[in-house]
Amino acid sequence: MNQKSPNEQPADIKYFDALFVTHEQGQTMALFHVTHTFTLENRNLFFLAGEVVDGMIRAGMDVHLRVNSGLALKLRIHSIEFARREGGEDVCLGIESDPELREVLRGFNIAGETVEVVLEDEKKS
Repeated sequence: MNQKSPNEQPADIKYFDALFVTHEQGQTMALFHVTHTFTLENRNLFFLAGEVVDGMIRAGMDVHLRVNSGLALKLRIHSIEFARREGGEDVCLGIESDPELREVLRGFNIAGETVEVVLEDEKKS
């Protein structure tokens, strides 16, 4: 895997041109590395900011956030946005949430984690 230098700008479209990786039980999967999180209270969104490590991510997919060995949360991606920061730009996965869920998610300290992003096989319904 190629490491980016801290000053290297992410390629805008390349992240979303990657092929899906097949995951267990007919799911498609991508990996997303979270560098930090933030909220936009006026839009009821909690954001995971970072970069796509592998695969392709789009709105409607689910972030699988492993809280501990026995508990994981499935969070639906509402929007994908970009945030400029000093030294670069982050891909931001917006999770629509109520104030209580945003508070819980802030408490998990997700920064530094790599999470799975999954699109369930639509035929499995």
